[in-house]
Amino acid sequence: IKLRAFTKKFIKGSIILFSVFVFLFSITWASLQSDYVQTKAVNFFSNLLSTSLKAKVRIGEVSIAFFNKLVFYDVKVTSLKNEKIAFATKITASINYFSIKNKNVEIGRIFVKDGHFGIYQNKKGITNIEDWLTINDTTDTSSFRWHFTIHSLKMENAGFKYFREGVKSHPKVFDYENTDVAGISGILDNIN
Repeated sequence: IKLRAFTKKFIKGSIILFSVFVFLFSITWASLQSDYVQTKAVNFFSNLLSTSLKAKVRIGEVSIAFFNKLVFYDVKVTSLKNEKIAFATKITASINYFSIKNKNVEIGRIFVKDGHFGIYQNKKGITNIEDWLTINDTTDTSSFRWHFTIHSLKMENAGFKYFREGVKSHPKVFDYENTDVAGISGILDNIN
């Protein structure tokens, strides 16, 4: 009789514990889907990426799926001088590791849909990504920087454009000064 009573209590306790776990999971999941939390996530990731890229990053919407997958919609990257650099209709990132304390993000796979990247050079030879390529400040900012690791990149219907202002295009030969490649799809693995 004591064993039977213990078994009943154990099963009842297990059901209550499981119910509490499901309830907490549901509350957490519901809060992640709220407009308030997702607006905070959009602002957090926009600021994080803007600082890391030395550019303005705008994200239209963020969706959080199963705690380790982020979906960004309508992502636009412009230079500090408001020159268009990149955009994508949808970027999905599977997060393997995320630490605010260590400022470290490890991403398993990034999927970019309808992503386009452009480099534009004016007549003076200044490009729209010049802010990324020049480092004038010698202040040690290593303690402020985030470290990103990406293991795999999948692209669907991506494009790349390079345009140099003031150079005439030659229709009969491949023009390296005015290159526009569209419809790129593929996977890059083991990115280090």
